[in-house]
Amino acid sequence: MFLVRVFTNCAPRNKQRSSLRIRSYLSSAPTMRHTHLVITLSLFAVVSLWITRSPLFGVFDSLTHWGAVQLFLQGHDPYDFDALRALLSERMKNVPLSQRIGGHPWTLTFMLPFYAWPFPLAKFLLAFTNLSVYHLCIVRLGKMWNPLPRFTPLLMWLYIPFLVAMYFGQFSVFLALGTVLLLEWIQSENRPWWKWTAAMALLALKPQGFLVAAPLLGLEFLRTTSPTDRVRTIGVFALLAVISSPLLVFFPEWIASNHFSHDLRTATLSTYVREAAGFFGYDSPLWLWALPALASGALLARGVMITNAPTLLVVLLLSQLTAPYIWVYDACALMPLFYALIGAIATMKEPRWRWHLGGIFASVAIFPIYLSIDSDFSFMVMHNVSMGIATALVLPGVREYLKNYSSPVSCSNN
Repeated sequence: MFLVRVFTNCAPRNKQRSSLRIRSYLSSAPTMRHTHLVITLSLFAVVSLWITRSPLFGVFDSLTHWGAVQLFLQGHDPYDFDALRALLSERMKNVPLSQRIGGHPWTLTFMLPFYAWPFPLAKFLLAFTNLSVYHLCIVRLGKMWNPLPRFTPLLMWLYIPFLVAMYFGQFSVFLALGTVLLLEWIQSENRPWWKWTAAMALLALKPQGFLVAAPLLGLEFLRTTSPTDRVRTIGVFALLAVISSPLLVFFPEWIASNHFSHDLRTATLSTYVREAAGFFGYDSPLWLWALPALASGALLARGVMITNAPTLLVVLLLSQLTAPYIWVYDACALMPLFYALIGAIATMKEPRWRWHLGGIFASVAIFPIYLSIDSDFSFMVMHNVSMGIATALVLPGVREYLKNYSSPVSCSNN
């Protein structure tokens, strides 16, 4: 983009000087990129060290995940809450122990590289990785669509689900990478199979938030890929299944003991449907949990095909709103939608859209309030409602923004 502007702004009489300037930029670009990378990673390391030393930030869920992995490495049931409490008795004096133990059984292998170490090192590794992955998502969105103008990129670092993920020590930031890869795949000219495969593998870490999007994306993948690519994808999924199934194969009785003691009352349509039917917590039948997502998916499957980025963003939002359960930090999957909203509003010429910008991002100021809320429910309601209204208001602008700034050639070559 820089070179295009240089070439188009050069006057004939300055052609030689501009040519020298361009050669100088090209020769220094790798060094500048390396310097920028070193500075960025150093900053992330400093922030991660601060998080590591913090008695509260990055502790809550990270501590239970670490304890579950430690139990597994010691040959014990990672879902045994009493054993977990005993293991963490010294560390949880001032920290309320979360009862969301370990996550899904197939995520244990994913968590091993982070939590197989002493807790301070594990905490640092997760924080540093989360910051790096989130930065990578912003960079790749900038290459695929367009870098955000002026100071608006700073708003990306104030996206509340990301801040909540860092506060709790969650790995939901990887969901953002999964959705970014999906967007790159949907906008690529050659639809590389490995991007779709990698994206779906990352989203499988928390599949409950993608029950609407996953079948539609699967149909689009089958429609646009060759038989060879399908075989490759099946092979990768089979390998991942083998790697991530030690609990499923060797210790199924541990999974049966997975006793969550909270009712998973989160701000999704599924919660309201279950409560309207008179069911609370785990007493409701499984089909009732998934009813809103299945009904939405069935309606969309009759006439909606995910062939472009705006459609994918809306379907992802609908998947989150109709999920059986979902937490604030899991909305990291909507980070590309947040980016598109910022880009659409910041590039609009009508002054009235500036009011929408202020309305959408006013929620940034209430992040400290979230820290004092005992339940995710009311906060998640605010987030879902604000994202839904913002998307409805700005969707035409989002379509225009993605149409004007998308770069399918660049994203297909990365």
